[in-house]
Amino acid sequence: MASISADGKRNGVWKCCPDFYQPDDWDGLVTQVPAFLISLAAGLIVTRTSTESNLPRDVIQQMVAHPEALFLSSAFLFSLAFTGLPPLPLMSLSVICLIVGVMMRRHKEAVAVMEQKQEEKAQVEQAARPEAKPEDNLVVDPLQLELGFGLIKLADPNSGGDILDRVTRIRHKVAHELGIILPKVRIRDNIRLEQRQYQIKIRDIPVAWGDIFPDALLAIDTGATGGDIPGIDTKEPAFGRPAKWIEMAHKDRAEMSGYNVVEPSAVIITHLTEVAKEHAHELLTRQQVHELLDNLRQTSPKIVDELIPDMLKTAHIHQVLNNLLREQVPIRDLETILETLSNYADRTKDLGILTEYVRHSLARTICLQYRDRRRTLHVITLDPALEDILMAGFDYSERGLMVKLSPQVSEQVTTAIAGELKKLVTMGHPPVLLCAPQVRAGLKQITQASLPKLAVLSLNEVTRDTNVEAVSQVTAGPQPQMAGAGLEDDLEHPA
Repeated sequence: MASISADGKRNGVWKCCPDFYQPDDWDGLVTQVPAFLISLAAGLIVTRTSTESNLPRDVIQQMVAHPEALFLSSAFLFSLAFTGLPPLPLMSLSVICLIVGVMMRRHKEAVAVMEQKQEEKAQVEQAARPEAKPEDNLVVDPLQLELGFGLIKLADPNSGGDILDRVTRIRHKVAHELGIILPKVRIRDNIRLEQRQYQIKIRDIPVAWGDIFPDALLAIDTGATGGDIPGIDTKEPAFGRPAKWIEMAHKDRAEMSGYNVVEPSAVIITHLTEVAKEHAHELLTRQQVHELLDNLRQTSPKIVDELIPDMLKTAHIHQVLNNLLREQVPIRDLETILETLSNYADRTKDLGILTEYVRHSLARTICLQYRDRRRTLHVITLDPALEDILMAGFDYSERGLMVKLSPQVSEQVTTAIAGELKKLVTMGHPPVLLCAPQVRAGLKQITQASLPKLAVLSLNEVTRDTNVEAVSQVTAGPQPQMAGAGLEDDLEHPA
């Protein structure tokens, strides 16, 4: 520390350089530092925008945004080290600014190189991308899911949407249950739909619709609910069961009351799954049949080579598989299906009769779908007199199954079956009709339009370990009061 001598001169630094810096100049410089800091703080406050921001972060970002500023700061601090100020701190700060500046310049150069490479890559991809052709509009997606504007977030992973993951899982589920590989589901937005609406398309044709509240939960009435909950009354899209849209806060209350509470995305996926099963025979293409046969040829080549193409063509196999899927019969056991076709293909080429033979071979699989845990199959049956009438009205010719019944008789039979099925469904059992093998295919054909959920089984399709319990019988003289008005809703959601 400098001191004043007897002659009025300061010792220490000022004695070595008496003319370089005077005490009054030093005092003036020191007094200007607070003023400089105050002015700097005032400028920062005045120039701040009204938008929300983080001042320390903004200051640091602006200081390190340009490496040139750090280089100038380093040079300025380096020069101050020779003015009489403490040299060690100034030199240290100068070196730090220099190092940070070099690192920032290298980082900017690396980012610039990366952006240039990405731009060049994008230009190459743009140049290699084929131009849009009119033929591109001829491509038809087998299965589509279109969402309204308000439902887009359900399919956006960044917003927590999980529809894409759920679609992948239903493809595995359908493959396990029916034995077919669903085509890829195309998910897209449609501004023509209402905000909360979605629709499912099969080969570009809408087949199912629904409305969803994306920020609510669907409480489905299970038939054993013990109280009412606040919400918007609706019906579950997949099965038509009574339900309510409730707020998130009422979830625990709804579950305690016996409701089945599901998320909006789960509602859409369940509906999509049921539509895919219902239209599985349309989604199974000839190309997929070839792939299924190629897959089976790896494990059982003799079975495939014995049947195709000498006895049946791939087109015939495709038709038989479609007949099975139309009635929700799984085709996973493709080996058994081909073995059965090989056994009977030399007797008849009628694909309807061959389908019946295949159903007999898959009896265990069919029974497992409809019987309960006690291995009991609850059914309704036909009066023998009515079966005789139906046998006379069905005939197999070269063109396949021919229905010779008049429309009036077909309608009466369907109405009578609907009336008896209502009793079965009310008891909580699936709608199953058991009849003779000779009338099974024809009976399914005349009831398909009015009772699509009805499962028509023949006596040959009931296994020995299955107990059959007939709930009621359809007589030859249906009464008017047996009309099945409102039955379709009951068939879709049995109690």
